[in-house]
Amino acid sequence: MTKMTKKARIERAREIIDRNDYGIPFNDDDLAEFSIVTGCELRYACRAIDPHYATNDRHVVVLAYDWVEPQGWSWRKAIQIGQEDIAQHIRARYNQVMRDAIREQMIEFSKTAEKACEKCATTELLTVDHAWPPFSSLASEYLSEVGALQIEEHEGSGFKFSNKEDERRWQDYHMVRAKLGILCRSCNSKKGARPAV
Repeated sequence: MTKMTKKARIERAREIIDRNDYGIPFNDDDLAEFSIVTGCELRYACRAIDPHYATNDRHVVVLAYDWVEPQGWSWRKAIQIGQEDIAQHIRARYNQVMRDAIREQMIEFSKTAEKACEKCATTELLTVDHAWPPFSSLASEYLSEVGALQIEEHEGSGFKFSNKEDERRWQDYHMVRAKLGILCRSCNSKKGARPAV
């Protein structure tokens, strides 16, 4: 089964989920097969109602990685990333948690910043940008200092810091280190990970 295509894995995952009832844990055979198909070692899986998307009839909560409680989980992303790069999956979660934690700083900056793109002067489709260093570099530097983040599922969808002290520590680090600016979406997408000039 390890040579299945991505499309075949998705189809097989759907079949496994569809034959399980809501709220009843997968039996050992389905759990083992679901683990193989998704490329992730699962200790528990259960079909559940998605609290944010009522039309998602294939929402699954699982025990995976170092989790101690079942959490909502994207089996599609797991298939896409593949078992060989679980670290990428975890980095994506950290990225989401860290961006969410500084959202208020970004909003506050936008309230006082000049309402024009710093590159082309347009006043349309403006965004707050990490002028330098790029957000990815800032996040990587922080993680290299503190190590793994303690995160948990947030209201059934997405993740958040497990405790407020860790969240504040990251927010303070970001406040001191990040140089923010205003770019339009077009200039922001062209900039990439280079300093804004």
